[in-house]
Amino acid sequence: MAGRFELVEASDGSYRVLLIDADGALMAVSVEFDTKTEAVQGIERAREIAGTAFITDLTRSRAVAPPHSRRQVLAAAGGRT
Repeated sequence: MAGRFELVEASDGSYRVLLIDADGALMAVSVEFDTKTEAVQGIERAREIAGTAFITDLTRSRAVAPPHSRRQVLAAAGGRT
């Protein structure tokens, strides 16, 4: 699933990075960065981390193992399989 990172300027002149999915839905908002260069470096770090990051469930609800296939993810989200 393709998505995109969007670099946006905040009202105070700092920068944030938005992660947008293929359907145009906002998935994540970054911390504030002082410069565009730092924001781009943040995108590079996010790309590296996302590929290997573990899921840590910090909710109070019973932990459930994450789905292992795209089909399971879509089915759990009520989407097409």
